Formats: sequence, structure tokens, C-alpha cells
Amino acid sequence: MAAAKEYIHDDGSDGEHGGSDDLDSSHLPSPGPTFDVDEELAPEDVQEYQGFLWKKGGKKGTWDWARRWCVLSSKGLCYFKQETDVQPCGLVQLHEMLELKLSQPGKGASPRKFRFELVTAGRTYYFSAESSQDMGAWLNVLATCTTSRTRQLASKKFDFENCTITGFLHKTGGSSKTYHKRWCALLGRKLYYFLSNTHETPKDFIDLTIVSAITEEEQANTFHLVTPKRTYDLRADTLADMQAWLAALRALNVFGNALPADGAVPRVVTLCTTFVEQHGADVEGIYRIPGSVATINALCTRVDQDVESLRLDPEHATAHDVASLLKQYFRDLPEPLIPAHIAPRLAQAALVPDHNASLYAVQAAAVELPPTNFATLKYMCAHLSRVSEQSETNRMSVENLAVVFSPTFFSLCGDMRGNLQCMRLLIQYHEWIFASY
Repeated sequence: MAAAKEYIHDDGSDGEHGGSDDLDSSHLPSPGPTFDVDEELAPEDVQEYQGFLWKKGGKKGTWDWARRWCVLSSKGLCYFKQETDVQPCGLVQLHEMLELKLSQPGKGASPRKFRFELVTAGRTYYFSAESSQDMGAWLNVLATCTTSRTRQLASKKFDFENCTITGFLHKTGGSSKTYHKRWCALLGRKLYYFLSNTHETPKDFIDLTIVSAITEEEQANTFHLVTPKRTYDLRADTLADMQAWLAALRALNVFGNALPADGAVPRVVTLCTTFVEQHGADVEGIYRIPGSVATINALCTRVDQDVESLRLDPEHATAHDVASLLKQYFRDLPEPLIPAHIAPRLAQAALVPDHNASLYAVQAAAVELPPTNFATLKYMCAHLSRVSEQSETNRMSVENLAVVFSPTFFSLCGDMRGNLQCMRLLIQYHEWIFASY
């Protein structure tokens, strides 16, 4: 998290290396291990502490040390210009703290002898205590924050059997761009890594729910996991290995992947339709008027990151944004909601001249859909029927909704007239068509 109210820029070095002042660190705690992702610490895990520290910061090109009143609490490490200030200059949140390091003391008579670094995913904070004892006390309490996840990871046996993919990858660590070979395992939405394939306890994991993009460099067998705080660089031994890892990672996405085979309506569908019915069923042109491209793209990313815990906020997305998001989901399916092997039968059934015979034929064809496709189509038709009930306000009749959704649910290369008529029937007579199923 960027420091509040104060623009701080830290470089990797303050221009001072080594020096004649030797620091006795034998009595100090060992700094915590390097971690690569955020995880919340329980407030009871944090020992509150406060006191003055010198902090290195300032604007780019003018780095300097400034004395700050620092307070470690369940909120994180806050630093203030003065002890009496209420508003902090900045905050290092607990879940951002990855590593503690001892720094080389300053040269000659430099007063900044008792230095340490607090590493986060986005930057490194440089501090100096006023004495060796003072530094030891700060390192003791801060080490609790950086070692908590080690205890959590070691608390239970790792579930190798349910991993999607395992294997060696070369990973950059911490603030260093040096690659280290790690045994990696993809379990759920976490990419765990181990010091070797003989270790049973992971060193740490990358939380894939905060990954906003995955990029690749085929020539280097390298791919990158982009998060708001940092980019994780991972290199495979071969192109085939990299492609296998990318396939496994991208299979976690919602957009662009096939419908799940569990027979349940996908979470993204229920999420969007509920929002539309609560905030947009009476909005003119719902499902016809497009939303903001930027907002839709941002929502797509959030859905791919963690659709299960996602909550849509009307303060940050309009009904048109969410309606467009839902249509985008269906358009991005590798195979349409109504697959190519069923679509012709439905189109032909819808064009049967006798009305009742047409409905029976549509019903008979619909039940041949795969379970998830059937459940989702049934759910969507009921939703669109409810939206059409407010057509006097939203101007979206059954006819208009059918025009919008027939190319979304069917393949674009089929019988367009039959597809449109089928969509009309599915919405208007959904209760009868799906009544027995």
C-alpha cells in the first residue's frame, strides 16, 4: 500500500556500503523469511509497540533520513512526523510485511548505525534505530508479523494429491531479480512453492485471487503473474512445461473457459442477474444499451480472480455494466450455451407451423442439452421473462430480449430466423417448457 499523504521513493541502496562502524548483531533475532504474497494476520498475533525510528524517504533524488514516531498495532506500522500527531504520514499494513533484513551501518561518523529494512511486495522501507537495544526490540516485535505465515503453512500436511499440476519452476524472490529453482504446486487458487521436491512444507504461496493478468515470453519460457503490488516472474525449463503451467493457471479463469460440468448455474450468472433484477430491471434499454468498457474489463478481471467472494456494488458499477458483463461471459464461452449439435433441432422446432406442436418439439430438443447448459438456459429464460414484465418502463419486451440474446446463446452461423423464434418461445413459455425439469 502506498504511503498516505507523503510521497516516498526508496532505492535499493542509500549510497553507503560497509564502513568502519561494526554492528554486533549476535543478540538480535533472526529476520523472518522472505514471503511473496499478502495474508491477513490476526490482531492477537501482533505485539503492540511504539517509539522513535529514523526513516529514509523523501522525493526522488533527495532521499534523506527523518525522525518519525512509529506505532505497531493491529492496523500495521504507522509512522508520524511527531509523537502528538493524529494523522500518520504513512502505514505499512500487516499483510504487506514480507521480510526483515539487517542493513550495513553508515560510514565513519554517520549517526545511522542501527539500520534494518522492512520489505513488502511493492517496496522496501529503510529504518534506523537510535541504539542497538532499540533496534533489537523493534526487530523482535516486527519478526512476529513476518513469521506468522510460516507457522500457518507448517500447521497442516500439504495436500499434494489434489494439486492440479506440480513441477519445477524458476522464480524470482523478494526484491531480487535472481531466479531460484523451486518445486511448485497449484492447489485451488494458490500457487505454492517449496525449496525442493523433497520438502513437505511450502516456503510460501502466490495468491492467484489478486492476479490481474498473466503474460508470457515464449522465447524465454517465462511467464509473469501481475498483481497490484508486484509482478511474479516464473521460468520453466522447456516451452512445453511453460504451456502446461499456463493452461492450468488459465483454466482457473471464468471468462473464456467452458461451463462447469457439475450441472449448477455458474456463480457469475446468478451474481449478474441478481444485480440486474435489484438495480436495473426498470432501467430503459437494459441488456440493449452497453456499459462502460473500462468498468466491464475491470469486472471481468475481478470475476476471474475470485468470483465466489465477489460482491457487486452499485456505487461502482451500473446495471448496464453488469448486464454487459453477463453477455460478455456467454459470448466468451468456447462453445455457445446452446451447442451446435442441439441448435439446429431447436431452430427447426421453433419454426413448426402448429403452435402446440412447436412448443413440444422445442421442449424435446431442450432436454437434450448437457446438464449445466440446461440449468443455465432455464435460469436465464426465467430471469429474462421477469425483466420483460417491466417492459413498459425498460422498453425490453420479449421480442427485444430475444433479439439481444439469440445471437448470444446460439451460434452466429445457424438458422438466424429459427434461433430468434426459439428464443422468443423459450422466454415467453419458459414455465411450461421447463416445468417438468
